[in-house]
Amino acid sequence: MFVTRPNTEQAELFLISTPGDERPSRPPRVASLRVDRLSQWSRRQMLWIEERSGSANGELFVYQQAAKLTEEVGELHAELLGRSKMQRTDKEKSYCSDSLAAEMADVAICLAILAEATHIDLQKAIISKMKTVESRIDHSNHA
Repeated sequence: MFVTRPNTEQAELFLISTPGDERPSRPPRVASLRVDRLSQWSRRQMLWIEERSGSANGELFVYQQAAKLTEEVGELHAELLGRSKMQRTDKEKSYCSDSLAAEMADVAICLAILAEATHIDLQKAIISKMKTVESRIDHSNHA
């Protein structure tokens, strides 16, 4: 996962303070993350990747990001197996809700970057799919 130092925009997005922050100190708040903000963050990550590697555009990056997403889904699956105590003994490690949550976050972040790389409006796609699923549920309840 690519991580950058927070800039002012990221600090505001995630409600964290940065050096030289002129705002008065406030108690930590729980940040709410909207899909459009995740998409904005993903765009900045892609710019950061492009600056450092020169490879955040094009089909190769799309397939690299798809491979990364597959890797993260595999790690999520391993966490779920560990949570259920179904992991092989030679692969046992301590599993907790924090490590499971971190893997879920990795999947969401990789998906958001992949959506940006393929010019998909993730928020619009999710809303559309939710409506489709709700419609299926409504139809099955009326059948």
